[in-house]
Amino acid sequence: DIPEGGARSVEFERENKQVAVFRHHGELFAMDNRCSHMGASLCEGDIEDLAVRLQRVPEELEGDLKLQDGIVKCPRHGMCFNLRTGDNIKGGRLKQRIYPVRLADNGQDVEVEVELEAENDAPQSSEAHLPLGRGLKRAASWLGGLFCPSRNEQRT
Repeated sequence: DIPEGGARSVEFERENKQVAVFRHHGELFAMDNRCSHMGASLCEGDIEDLAVRLQRVPEELEGDLKLQDGIVKCPRHGMCFNLRTGDNIKGGRLKQRIYPVRLADNGQDVEVEVELEAENDAPQSSEAHLPLGRGLKRAASWLGGLFCPSRNEQRT
């Protein structure tokens, strides 16, 4: 299970990608796990509502932002990215790539779709399935992925 405000990461070895899947307000969002600034693992970052952050830290923001949007804060340098768009909330060129994500198998699996670079330049896709529930850690390992514990789990 990906708890509310939590994240999991899976590695797509063939595509050389790590993708983080976040749950915010019951919705799932997927983006590159490695921060575009310095490469830190975003699935270890804090997740909060944009509106809550603005109450705490009033700042000028740029881009397609909605107050109900979730943001993830990079654990290394504090850069914040919109979960829905991948944009840096302060603007600029640093942005996270986002990926389609959906529930499958009656809500038991999470599917993330990433595009492959094909020899003939026609995009292909590759999907990874993350089962929800007890098997998540084992399934992510089976996929060669990483496991990011939720805030409520002990980090080892």
